[in-house]
Amino acid sequence: MDRDIIIIGAGRGGRFATDICDAAGRNVTGFLDDINPPGTLISGRPVLGGTDRLEDIRALGDHDFLISIGDIGWRRRFCCRIKRQGGNLASVMHPNVYVSPYATLGDGYLIHPFTSIYAGAVLGELVMIEDHGSVGIDVVIEDNVVLAPGVTLTAQSGVGRDTFVGAGVTVTPESRIGHDCLIGAGATVTSSVPAGKVAFGVPARAVRDNTNAG
Repeated sequence: MDRDIIIIGAGRGGRFATDICDAAGRNVTGFLDDINPPGTLISGRPVLGGTDRLEDIRALGDHDFLISIGDIGWRRRFCCRIKRQGGNLASVMHPNVYVSPYATLGDGYLIHPFTSIYAGAVLGELVMIEDHGSVGIDVVIEDNVVLAPGVTLTAQSGVGRDTFVGAGVTVTPESRIGHDCLIGAGATVTSSVPAGKVAFGVPARAVRDNTNAG
């Protein structure tokens, strides 16, 4: 039986996550959030307190934790805190998602509606794919990657860990985005992007180092 969920972050991402949990039949007890005060109702669920409560996960009861925020660095930090305290990551997808039985998904995913994940695809831990995403044959997505709405990863392409891929990006076959990258919205990646870079354009070009990496 699936455990109840506490969502980390009560902003826009938290509201999206609540909708997906509702559609998937997963009960959301509430949020941990550092902006809205305790007791604030977000999509009908209360803010239970700040994220400092992760330091005493046992006091929150028998829950899994869903990280809904898009900031790559904070996602990694919250994941580490949850694991350090012995907590578990929730994995949730909208029922309007196609996943091949020959794909492999790691823990902690959040997959929005109208996404397709095809045979041979491998998703690492803590991957978030927003709506209308397409993950092609034999694509590899490493840990802690966020794909914004409408991203298309075509066959045998890949995305390295701790990377954010902006809305509407297309990655052509066998092209790879390195770890710790930021890919601007609307880009078309036609060759590999080195690790730690910001890239955008058609075709995408690395324009500077990603100073938020690491």
